[in-house]
Amino acid sequence: MTTIPDSQRLFGFLINSSKKCCTEDEISIFVKGVKEKKEKCMISNLMPTGYYPTPKAFILQNLECKLAENQEKLKNMKRTK
Repeated sequence: MTTIPDSQRLFGFLINSSKKCCTEDEISIFVKGVKEKKEKCMISNLMPTGYYPTPKAFILQNLECKLAENQEKLKNMKRTK
């Protein structure tokens, strides 16, 4: 499982990446505006409500179990016809 970055790290990454298209002065003005609540910058934790990171192996194991259950149900349905 990978570590999910927090909002401060994401903000830092975005500000650092903005150096490609903005001047240092523009970035400083924006950051100061955010700090003084004159500018808005919303960063989500990137997780939809109710979603929790899950190891891939766990998901695949559950899918395999469901597949086996569904195949068994199909066999039973074919027998009753």
